[in-house]
Amino acid sequence: MKQPGAALSQSNVTVDKGTQDYLEGIWVSGKDPEGKTCVADWIGDGNTEVEFEFRKTGGRVLIFEPLDLFTAVELQGIERDGDVLKLTAKARDGALAPYLTIRKIDDQRFEIVSNATGTKGDHPETVYRCGGVDLTVNSGVALEKLSWLTPPMERI
Repeated sequence: MKQPGAALSQSNVTVDKGTQDYLEGIWVSGKDPEGKTCVADWIGDGNTEVEFEFRKTGGRVLIFEPLDLFTAVELQGIERDGDVLKLTAKARDGALAPYLTIRKIDDQRFEIVSNATGTKGDHPETVYRCGGVDLTVNSGVALEKLSWLTPPMERI
């Protein structure tokens, strides 16, 4: 299966405001941050952080896997069916690929039902909100500056 890639370009994913407001911000897998923020506090070893961002790039996911692996994913579509969201991303070769299927639990949690590598079956992964939207990343920050954080794969 094609894996989503790290090319950072302007995405124009169409998403309703309610879905955007729900997703946008920082989330952490596996452990409830209990009111802490991922930016200011260490949540724990092995907890992957996921940031959804729409305001600057039009639809990007930035994944941080401790200790130093960052992956940027360009979203291409979000389908909503009740509390289930199906996200499509651009693969490294430019093709569209299923990325995540998530189920909203509440405003602070969702479950990853399946990811780019397959279904989670009877063991969906719980992800917790771990900080709000970073409003400093807006149209005043040049895309070229952001691209140094998540360069395309051909620059690595």
